[in-house]
Amino acid sequence: MEFLSMIRMKMKLGEDIQYSVLINTINFNKDIISQDQLFNYLKTLQKQYPKSIIQLFSTRYLINRNHLFYAIYYSLKAYLQQTLISHRPSMELLLYLSTNRQISEAIKTFGITSGEFNKGIINYCIVTKESKIIKINTQFLEGFEYSERPTAYSINSRE
Repeated sequence: MEFLSMIRMKMKLGEDIQYSVLINTINFNKDIISQDQLFNYLKTLQKQYPKSIIQLFSTRYLINRNHLFYAIYYSLKAYLQQTLISHRPSMELLLYLSTNRQISEAIKTFGITSGEFNKGIINYCIVTKESKIIKINTQFLEGFEYSERPTAYSINSRE
């Protein structure tokens, strides 16, 4: 499936370390999956791909797409240097997005809210080796009835 507003980007951290980033927003049928089921499904995927970041996030305080890309970059850097505060790369992304070192505050500002869930909107990010990114995205989307939605941080947005 071709996503019209999905953002894909390669990120290089040092000579030998390259990651691919996929960012997308979808509408989904919330009657098929509960919020708890969604988070449990996400945990299962994260365990299956422990060296990848798979994270849902809110855009309500997102300044622009560079805000998101810098948070991804510094999350990866902390992971590679083994300096994670949260012990989970996906949670580290929320910490860097929020510019706060308190996990509870990061979740309040950039975690998805029940209001967003009830509207059937998910913003998500996958950061992994290029060879795995499509596989993880496809597997993530298998549990949903979904349609693509324009992103709040797309290439055409004002920054």
